[in-house]
Amino acid sequence: MNTLISPAAGNHISRLGSHPSHSSALSHKWLSVLLAVLFVPAVVQAADWPMPGLAPMDLPPAQAQLLADQYGIEVMSLRLSSAGYMADFRYRILDPAKAAPLMDKSVKPYLLDPASGAKFTVPTYAKVGALRAVTAAPLANRTYFILFSNAGRYLEPGSTVTVVIGDIKLENIKVL
Repeated sequence: MNTLISPAAGNHISRLGSHPSHSSALSHKWLSVLLAVLFVPAVVQAADWPMPGLAPMDLPPAQAQLLADQYGIEVMSLRLSSAGYMADFRYRILDPAKAAPLMDKSVKPYLLDPASGAKFTVPTYAKVGALRAVTAAPLANRTYFILFSNAGRYLEPGSTVTVVIGDIKLENIKVL
C-alpha cells in the first residue's frame, strides 16, 4: 500500500493503486479489455459483411457474365488505399467451387499495368503472411480481398489494369 503526504496538513493519506506501476498495469489491462470489446466484434463482422454500400464494379455485361460463369466471382472494386501505396482488390464469390482456384495459397496474384508494363505483387510479411484473404472453404456471397503493393504510386485512379491470379486473368479492371 502506498501513502501520500498531504502538503497542507502533513498527514498521511493512503491510496490503493497509486504506485505508478500499479496504475500503469491496471490502465493497460483495462485498455486491452476495452479495445477487445470494441474492436473484435467489428473485425469479426467485417470479415462477414456483405458490404452494403459497395455495388459491383461497372464492367461490360459480357465480361461480368463471363467472370460469374467461368470463375464464380463478381468484381466489386479496385481502389487505392494507404495513401495510394496499396491497391485494394475486392471480389464477391458467387460459386465457391468455381472460385476455389482463387484461394490457392501457392498462387501468387499480381496486377499488370498494360500502359507501362509494370507488375504489382502482393506484399508478404513473416508474421502475417500475404496480404490477401485465403480460405480452404470459400463461402458464397462473401466478399474477399487482395492487397497489391503500389510502392512507387504508379497506379492512379482511372488506370486500367489486369488482375492475374494463377491462370485467371481479369482484364480491363479500372482503378477507382
